[in-house]
Amino acid sequence: MPFLFFLFFSAGTLIHIEQHHVSDTIPIHTDSLLLLIAEQQQSVESDAILMNERERTVLTSVGHSSPLYAEKDVFHQMASFQFNTFRFRPRGYEASVSQVLINGLNMNQLDDGNPAWSLWSGLQSVMKNSIEYLPIRFQEHWMGDVGTIISTDMRASSQRQQLQWVYGLSNRTHTHRYQLGYTSVPNHHGWTFSGTLVIRLAKEAMGTAASYSSINYYIGIDKELSRNHIVSFILFGNQNQYGKQAAVTLPVIHLFGNRYNPNWGYQNGLKRNAAITSQHKPVIVFMHEWQPDNHSSWQNSVGLITGKRSDTGLDWFQAADPRPDYYRYLPEYQTDSVLIETVKTSLLEDPSLQQINWMKLYVINRNSFDQVTNANGMPGNIISGKRARYLLEKRIKASDVFLLSMHYQNRVSEHWQIAGGFHIRMQRNHHYKMADDLLGADFHVNYNQFAESDLPADPSIIQYDLDTPDRIIYKGDRYGYDYQMHYSAADGWIQSEKKGKKNDLIAGLHFSKQTFYRKGMIRNGLFPDHSKGKSQTDHFFNAMFKMVLTHKISADQALFFSVVTGSKAPLADNVYLSPRMRNTKQDTIQSENIFATELMYRRSSKKIHFRFSMYYTTMRNAMNVLTFYHDGYRNFVNYAIRNINKRHMGIEAGMAYMYNTHWQIDIAAAAGDHRYTSRQKVTVSLDNNEFLLDKMDVYSRNFWVAGSPQLVLGSGIQYRNDQALFIRINWNYFDQRWLEFNPVRRTYDAVQGVVYGSDLWNKIIQQTKLPSAFTVNAFLGKGFSIKARSSARSLRYFLSFSIQNLLNKQGVISGGYEQLRFDQETKNTDRFPPKLFFSPGLNYAASITMNL
Repeated sequence: MPFLFFLFFSAGTLIHIEQHHVSDTIPIHTDSLLLLIAEQQQSVESDAILMNERERTVLTSVGHSSPLYAEKDVFHQMASFQFNTFRFRPRGYEASVSQVLINGLNMNQLDDGNPAWSLWSGLQSVMKNSIEYLPIRFQEHWMGDVGTIISTDMRASSQRQQLQWVYGLSNRTHTHRYQLGYTSVPNHHGWTFSGTLVIRLAKEAMGTAASYSSINYYIGIDKELSRNHIVSFILFGNQNQYGKQAAVTLPVIHLFGNRYNPNWGYQNGLKRNAAITSQHKPVIVFMHEWQPDNHSSWQNSVGLITGKRSDTGLDWFQAADPRPDYYRYLPEYQTDSVLIETVKTSLLEDPSLQQINWMKLYVINRNSFDQVTNANGMPGNIISGKRARYLLEKRIKASDVFLLSMHYQNRVSEHWQIAGGFHIRMQRNHHYKMADDLLGADFHVNYNQFAESDLPADPSIIQYDLDTPDRIIYKGDRYGYDYQMHYSAADGWIQSEKKGKKNDLIAGLHFSKQTFYRKGMIRNGLFPDHSKGKSQTDHFFNAMFKMVLTHKISADQALFFSVVTGSKAPLADNVYLSPRMRNTKQDTIQSENIFATELMYRRSSKKIHFRFSMYYTTMRNAMNVLTFYHDGYRNFVNYAIRNINKRHMGIEAGMAYMYNTHWQIDIAAAAGDHRYTSRQKVTVSLDNNEFLLDKMDVYSRNFWVAGSPQLVLGSGIQYRNDQALFIRINWNYFDQRWLEFNPVRRTYDAVQGVVYGSDLWNKIIQQTKLPSAFTVNAFLGKGFSIKARSSARSLRYFLSFSIQNLLNKQGVISGGYEQLRFDQETKNTDRFPPKLFFSPGLNYAASITMNL
């Protein structure tokens, strides 16, 4: 504890401003500076949320929402500000059960169901007018179900009227942050203008060769047509590019250290990352709001999102795997003890074996002379030259999204209000791949190397494009897969809230229709009859009912009881077996059924804010599709999984105790029991043909739902004085953390021949648990105000310093997954250890903000 006080004292000394040297200093505007403190704390702490790209997606989602959306609920504030480091999701829910609305439009994507967080990343100051509605609350713009609803007003007139400049320095996802924003005062014609520009840069952020650059922008224009009519226009976007950090196994970390990243290697003395993500999807929204009287309002919005996301990666044809952490190159894969030590010594002594050897790839390509006859489907056309054995591919998803919404709200009487509306969403994703870099070669040929062994006597099956066989690929050309996914959703809802002296009642109904289909752009050799053209459209009609009963015990205490039941459509990715190649779907397609109930006690007084909740949720008949290389079949397979049932139950509690106007103590805790409650049904087929290999059960009953700690404890103490000084320290504990399990290991085939209940049997079956973790975080802020000589206005400054992992704990696992591999012959579970992500050591973010 003395060390902490010394740290804060030192930091405060470093940022102290000698205000008595300024002759025209005025007293601090305490209220506005305290508000600035809260905003800046959100902005600084949100930079601590580090997202890592996963190599596979199995019933996963992004974590809880950004800190700026935290409702004034102690538990949700802690979940947003403190628990995000380890991907905590309240109640273990997927992000798709919660909705994010911007100016009334639903921003959840139709392909994966998740909110499109990356579209407004970096624009925390613009998004500050957000309300997070808990499921028990009446919501004006959406009925909601078991998750939260975040409603954000991004209109120009909702922004603070000021000129703002911010500079930030950190060692997190970015190093430098520059921000300039301005919002005008409404002029006498009713116009309001607002604009913000944010630039974030890092030559190398927390991961080696993980560069980062982004430009975030926002433009808002409002026009007040009359006292009751206002129209608004907003344009915002996030153009970013960053190098990715790969998940690695624990043995690899023991060899190369916590910062090891296999995605890069030296080229001409410079670090080059093979896995680069780029994205730019501008968002345009028009909104009209009409208030016919003091009791009702209409809000109509229309929006358009368009742009691309691309991810690069190495591709190869009839060549050795170039990835330095490929399992066959690692010591743990070897079976001979002498060979294990030899491989380990070679890796440690030769740095070129630890990373991508770019020069080796160039040399191989430059020595790979080949000749292609009848190139591009033209008889007699001969192309010769250096044929690419290695190339850098760019996987692209181009999206076009149309959004429309209408909301109506009416406070019928002092005790009764109703709200309703509809949302229409249409989305088209175009998936294709192009050659980003031929790595010294002259051309590449559009062949499917994984099809060559299926029917070697039939040369047509290796063609990715039968209509242009033997197509020659140059840099920038498309190759491989090329298809579109089309989605649409129409939602209508109505809800009512009736308030009484002792009891309140909320009831609502939500109806939805969703459709999707695939449209192939090329006819490939493996599936010539159902790879090109439009597939059959799937239609889903679903309904959701919600009821919340509130009993007011006293003026500051209340009990809440809620019930939600209904169904929702499956995701297309969990229906199509191999959308990159063909239109084939799962045999049985059905909606997922949801039932949730909650009992909550809440107390809010001058000294104490307290909330305690018990919840019970079931989700039944979910589906999933996994495509991976199966060592037993020695081929790529599709695992079509259905009958996925889950149960989420547990408690949440949060308390804020205001000792006096300066000191506050916060406590939050959650204990969950989130499990799979069924044996999942799997249909196994080869990815390169539709031959049914097997049908089996996965021993998944009572396995834990992974991806989020199920036991979290947090406590914080904060000090705030009248001179705009803010200090906060938090302690957080995480346990019951489980990895996504590999279904291949939980089948009859995996344990066949193994003695039931033996150590080996348990090692194969048992789910991988991560060790518990403990973190300490701190935040320090100081605001001050200086009156300029040349103006009657004053400049308001705020200096902040945020530290995560104050104890500098190294090698703490933040997440991961079990590899989709299993050695059926030896039953050795250590041959393919889990791939993991590691949280950084001590990391910081400092910033200075100036408001005029």
